[in-house]
Amino acid sequence: MSEDKRILKTKKNLKNTLLELLDEKSFEQITVKEICERSATSRITFYTHFADKYELLDSIFQEYLASARNQYAELQKKNNPDSDPVKSFCNLLESVLDLCLCTIPFLNNTFPSDGSYINTSFYHYLYKYVEHRVEREGRFLTYKFSVSRISSFITYGFWGFVTKCKEESAPIEEIKKQTKELLISLLENNVIADN
Repeated sequence: MSEDKRILKTKKNLKNTLLELLDEKSFEQITVKEICERSATSRITFYTHFADKYELLDSIFQEYLASARNQYAELQKKNNPDSDPVKSFCNLLESVLDLCLCTIPFLNNTFPSDGSYINTSFYHYLYKYVEHRVEREGRFLTYKFSVSRISSFITYGFWGFVTKCKEESAPIEEIKKQTKELLISLLENNVIADN
């Protein structure tokens, strides 16, 4: 059963307001009171839909990752009809990089090790997304490491690579190209799995 249009509109307004506030300050500095005032929503209405600002943020991340899953499915249909594992991993990487570099601007200067809730939460969701895809690709590959280790490497190792590229002021398209080259090299040289 789908939600009432008014409820969807209210939730969207609250999410957009939180995103606006994240352009101005850190998540830790933002309060529910501030979200309600900025969005012209009563606190009663806010708490009808979300337990706290953390649940609101988590719902935003869930939407973003649903979008990444859809993009991955489209990329698979478009350029990988034979389910080639290397292309599947490249499509996964592209959907993750688009999400992190283009879709979620407040993550542009973050790294999971900083310990903030926003990073911890996002990288948890991202890891679970990557882990699911890695597990699925295991049908076609013989991994040299556990699914969880490979997923951690892809999620955190590649984000470290991307972070360094951004620190060096590399353009987004160059970051995507070099990250893809790195992944293909790891896969084709049987570093992660035997093809």
